[in-house]
Amino acid sequence: KLAVKAGAVEFAFGVEYADPQVLAALEQNKANLENVVTTTQMVRDAGADVKYYLMTGNPKETPESSQMTAEFLQATQPDKIRVSRSIPYPGAPFIGEIEVVSPYDKQYEHWWAFPPPSNPFGPLLNLTKTSLMSPEQIEEARQLLIRTHLAYGGKI
Repeated sequence: KLAVKAGAVEFAFGVEYADPQVLAALEQNKANLENVVTTTQMVRDAGADVKYYLMTGNPKETPESSQMTAEFLQATQPDKIRVSRSIPYPGAPFIGEIEVVSPYDKQYEHWWAFPPPSNPFGPLLNLTKTSLMSPEQIEEARQLLIRTHLAYGGKI
């Protein structure tokens, strides 16, 4: 409440994903989705917007776990979301579990230079695949989360 009183209008949370197996593979197993639900409500009660950062193309992710994350979005209804792809930067614990299929730089040294999409909800290039999901399935998972968000009236 004090932050809102001081002028904060939005709080962003790196939720990443709503499947505990995916979070464990990302070594984000300390993330507690119950805390996200509670904190989301506290922020709303204080009068501020909630934004979730989500990732698709994670190790252990499946179409079923994508649906689980969509259901979490539907249940919590953050005001805004940003859905990116999991990109295996050097040193990431899961670097061997995501294969780069980008027509661009496979050496990782220029990943920061990839142009952002002109529309954050538009399709992204298929950059990666996992042992469980093709590049097309990863993009479909991303679009599922975006469609879910827009269906309940989430903001762009």
